[in-house]
Amino acid sequence: MEGPQGPLFGAGAEAGALPYITNKPKLNETEAAANAGYATTAHGDPSNTFQAVINLPILADTLAVRGVIYNERRGGYIDTE
Repeated sequence: MEGPQGPLFGAGAEAGALPYITNKPKLNETEAAANAGYATTAHGDPSNTFQAVINLPILADTLAVRGVIYNERRGGYIDTE
């Protein structure tokens, strides 16, 4: 593969990589969902995640809006000994 795709956007990404995955809005269905999680690492920082989605039809069979909020923090530890 030519170019910086591997270090910038692949498994070796250090910063700036954002997954952009969209689902099409549902034109005739109102829906909302939320999901949250929390985890701990022994002798380290906690991890947490939050995700919410809402789908709102504006004009039947013509226009709908879908919004998503996502946040993830991965805690861990560094063993300096």
